[in-house]
Amino acid sequence: MSSPFLFLKVNKVKYEYNKKGLHKLFKTYKSKIPFIKTQIERMIMQQVECHFSKVKIATHQLVEGNKCYECRVNLGTLPAIRVAFYLVGDSVTIVYASTTITKAAFTKELEQFLKG
Repeated sequence: MSSPFLFLKVNKVKYEYNKKGLHKLFKTYKSKIPFIKTQIERMIMQQVECHFSKVKIATHQLVEGNKCYECRVNLGTLPAIRVAFYLVGDSVTIVYASTTITKAAFTKELEQFLKG
């Protein structure tokens, strides 16, 4: 079974951000939004190059018909965050992000968010 990550081309990835799923984080760190987005994109690119060694399934629920993955993103002086995303072709959609670092607690938050 081949990994969906193998099809991402490092320099052609398009990023989309779910406004609702990132609202709380972006509201808290309003002045740091460009920095946070850069760090998220950098982490995903590092994971592409390393064949997504630190990426795990975020939830068993499908998000818009796609598997949802998660990884931790360190933000230097800001608290670390955990990010949930899915892939479609060369597009990465960041669905949800939170300062909740514990995997189980993050998954519970994500599933609550996905229920609406």
